[in-house]
Amino acid sequence: MQLAENWAIAPSRSIDTAVLNGTLSWQLLDQVGCGICIVDEQLRLSYSNAHAQATYFFKWFTSNGVFQAPPSEANARELSAALRNALFGKPSLVQCVDEGSCVILALSPIDLEHRRVGALITSERVQVNLGATFRMYAHTLGLTTKETVVLCQLARGREPKRVAHELNLSIETIRSHIKAILSKASSNSLRELLLRVATLPPSVTQHRDSMNADKC
Repeated sequence: MQLAENWAIAPSRSIDTAVLNGTLSWQLLDQVGCGICIVDEQLRLSYSNAHAQATYFFKWFTSNGVFQAPPSEANARELSAALRNALFGKPSLVQCVDEGSCVILALSPIDLEHRRVGALITSERVQVNLGATFRMYAHTLGLTTKETVVLCQLARGREPKRVAHELNLSIETIRSHIKAILSKASSNSLRELLLRVATLPPSVTQHRDSMNADKC
């Protein structure tokens, strides 16, 4: 009876604000699978996590953290306009294409301290589970190095034919790898497996290991 009473005790849900205000909160944001940037009303960068700093649009911020859109860069001009809209309370999506890769950015208005306004930029969850968690998942399945690379490329949205071209392999070899991967994952279809990969939980790891893990 005493045991049952102990099990009935609800855990404390109180929040230690000292933890949230400390370095741990910023470390956790670095583990979020998408890029996160906060820009103030002066278009000055207030915060960026590790994933945001790895994205190509980050080059449009100067060393002083000010956003400067090159006149010749259509993507930058579009992002600049979306940033200003966000500062006036209008959220939007921006699609940027760079070297054949498409990155979608969401821009949302947010309130900063001291009644200041800002814009929150989040990049799509391209890297969300292609880091440490993805490597652990591939290891758990017993995938070979080549199978891991193939699954990684497929999870990034690439078609099998493009994967074959980029890896300099025949489409038949890629299909053979896919068949082996599906068997090891006990998955009925590639679509089902890719959905499983897309919903893998993030793994908290060291910053350096996390960024290296994304390069599969």
